[in-house]
Amino acid sequence: MIGAVLVGGFVGLTALRDAEARLPVLHGAPIALAGRPAGLQTRAAGRAEEYVVARALNDQAGGPIATHDSSPAVFIDEAIRDWRPANKREVVGQVQLLLNRTGCTLSAPAEGARLVNLMVEHSDTLVGLYSFTDQEVQQAVDDWFRDIKYGNRAPGDALPMRYSHEFHLHDIAVTDTRTPLHMVLQNPGPGNYVYNFHLAPGVEIAGVSMLGGDANAVANLPETVPVEVMDRATLEACGTGVTDPGRVEIQLTHRRNNGHLSEEDEQAIRDEWRLKVQTFEDWFVRQFGVGSDTTRIGLSYAEVSLIGPVWREGELTGVPYRPFAGAHLVAQTEAHFAVTGLHDWPAAFNDEVRRLGARMAGGNPADVLLPRYFAREF
Repeated sequence: MIGAVLVGGFVGLTALRDAEARLPVLHGAPIALAGRPAGLQTRAAGRAEEYVVARALNDQAGGPIATHDSSPAVFIDEAIRDWRPANKREVVGQVQLLLNRTGCTLSAPAEGARLVNLMVEHSDTLVGLYSFTDQEVQQAVDDWFRDIKYGNRAPGDALPMRYSHEFHLHDIAVTDTRTPLHMVLQNPGPGNYVYNFHLAPGVEIAGVSMLGGDANAVANLPETVPVEVMDRATLEACGTGVTDPGRVEIQLTHRRNNGHLSEEDEQAIRDEWRLKVQTFEDWFVRQFGVGSDTTRIGLSYAEVSLIGPVWREGELTGVPYRPFAGAHLVAQTEAHFAVTGLHDWPAAFNDEVRRLGARMAGGNPADVLLPRYFAREF
């Protein structure tokens, strides 16, 4: 296993150089397949496009609908047959660790491949994958020390955790068999995302490029599919970043509501954002030969996307559902990575905080750091 080591049952990532590392297949690991949640809807009355809700950022799914590359929306059951949201108990079969690109360019899509440019901003589905940075561990230690010093933490209290480190999952059904496809998956904000693929027979994914976010992964793709990623830190270091033109309106509205926006400030913000958008557009054209704004598809706050026509088998519609449990996963992570079936959560995070805290304090912080005030009686 090159470039990845198990440290106390935890995955610590070493400095990799365009190498890949595989965790062992989780033979005999408990695979929890959830049933369909009570009340889960994959279709509703009327037409799917009637459930698209216009918002300042992007249009959103206001019902059981999926993003579609050639129409405003389709119902989820037209995209994926027997779809259900994954859950945190499902255990993947194998994890292949993926490196960030070390430069500021990506490999060009294969000749003849159709580019699919999908932006996913939010999904409510959370799965049992977790990734976090050394800085976040240090931040939790600082919060822990501060609470001890001021008597705000009793023995046995949970350790502080400022952020959610779970991966959000978005399901992508692909039915377009006319030509190979190159998938560009954009996440304009912070957070961790995994894209679970459900492929119809005959579909060929020529490559995947993931842009933005903090940690990114794909599941249920053939192992031969090349996958590359540039997270938001890498993009920022290259002088660009995933941009959504609608986001500037949210920023301006917030400033107006707080009474802190002059005409000059508004114009300066718009000019700065316009430059960011154009910088990303220019970079995107150099990578893929087309602009991002003119090719981007996607509904904000959607759980499912469909690329290609509605798949039909006799009277059945939708590509068969492929569970996250048992999937082959290709993942780009931050400094630390925990996987359900190998690690307990949040114990994996807490163990890192305790180790660093004990090292910094020279012992148990609760014994070494004397409270300044006693806000509680122990």
